[in-house]
Amino acid sequence: MARKKNDSAGGVLLIILICIAAILILAPLVIIIYGIYVSFKINRYQPKPTKISDFWLDLVEKQKFELLMENLYTINHAIDRAHSMAAQHNISVNKDGSYNKRSNKGKEICLILDKYNPLKNKCIENINYLRFLPSNLWNNYSTLLSHHKSCYFSIASWVLGFIGVCYYYKLDAISTFTNYITFKSSNHMVFIISGVISMVIFFLCDFIIKQGVANILPPKPPIVSMENLNEY
Repeated sequence: MARKKNDSAGGVLLIILICIAAILILAPLVIIIYGIYVSFKINRYQPKPTKISDFWLDLVEKQKFELLMENLYTINHAIDRAHSMAAQHNISVNKDGSYNKRSNKGKEICLILDKYNPLKNKCIENINYLRFLPSNLWNNYSTLLSHHKSCYFSIASWVLGFIGVCYYYKLDAISTFTNYITFKSSNHMVFIISGVISMVIFFLCDFIIKQGVANILPPKPPIVSMENLNEY
């Protein structure tokens, strides 16, 4: 049994290593495709964001936020009334925190809570989505810009790394690349090393650029509340 598990784990590890090697060999194509994808995502933010209001809730979302806050107030009021009713009628509490249903009043209170507690949770979930939506949009846009710029550096590093590795192994870079794009190359290690270089540069540049992107963007939006809802 142990041997079968070891064989299975070894097979999975081999598949993972093959997949990683394939990704590294195809690194330029992967980076180019990802760069195009990021470009399309960035173009969705048109015109280019220049102020906090560009990330803020629109009119429909503001109205929805206000309605959700009103609903939450109503739901909390109904839940509070149920708890007050339980206290007034001395309804005992079970070990799990629920009210005892042996009396009609206890059953009535439990029905109220069973109705409104799920509504409260759903309402809070929707409110939190809108509360953090502007800051999440800002974070997403910041990440897209960082990834977009990192793709350029990554491709450039792949080219330089490829030329450098070819020089080290005394290979003709042009013929090696021609064989690569026609799937005739057997120098897989050259492309694996170049792929590693480009991936390392991508993540390194992403880390560095991300620190500076915040300086060229408008300030990060605050968390939405009733107090600042209409400020932007």
